[in-house]
Amino acid sequence: MTFFKMRLPSFIYLLPLLCCMLHEVKAQDSITYKRFLEVGVSANAYRGDLQAGYEKFTSGFHLGIQWMKKKRLNGAINLQIGSISGQNPNYEYSGTAGSTEKTPTPNHYFKTAIFTVHYELQLNLIKRKNFRVFIAQGIGLIRFNPKDEFRNSLSKDLTSRADGETYSNLAFMFPTQCGFQYFLPNGVGAGFKMGWYNPATDYLDNISKWGNKSGNDKIFACRFTVMVPVRLKAEK
Repeated sequence: MTFFKMRLPSFIYLLPLLCCMLHEVKAQDSITYKRFLEVGVSANAYRGDLQAGYEKFTSGFHLGIQWMKKKRLNGAINLQIGSISGQNPNYEYSGTAGSTEKTPTPNHYFKTAIFTVHYELQLNLIKRKNFRVFIAQGIGLIRFNPKDEFRNSLSKDLTSRADGETYSNLAFMFPTQCGFQYFLPNGVGAGFKMGWYNPATDYLDNISKWGNKSGNDKIFACRFTVMVPVRLKAEK
């Protein structure tokens, strides 16, 4: 199977374990849900100068806190440790270098670990006692450090970018997502979320001025979560 073929991330094999966790918790009646610990895994895919589509998925691990005090609008904080990668062995810069600029030698491969933290507001489009459908908009930070196939840092390789081109390994991101959640009578829930992280940088792949694509790099993600209430309050 080639690099560009979509492959199922290894975390898929953890799903049976997550399902077992839902059945291990003893059921309780007449509870409301105010605050949850959220644990999840995601499939992340990059699109940019080295990959035209979301063709290769890599995994991420998530940990967060979600509040559900309001009927329509609720907040959540999420941390993620994961990775993204891309490759185009035939990539060439199609622009024209200036007379005083060195010959373009962009990298053809990159892989980077990513660490993200963000706060988001979730708008419930449908909210029932055991089921919710929502859209969410957030703001946060993403840290990245693209490396080549030999695990050398590309941000330190000045030959891979235009003269004087530098960038920060930290950037804002504005995740836009939608999803649903289902809860058992004991308050434990499972959910699915998908959307874009929208990082405010064009350097996830280390390429910008020598890039053939306009705009920032993109990350698409699908996340599976298990939610456990950390505070239960009896209904009045």
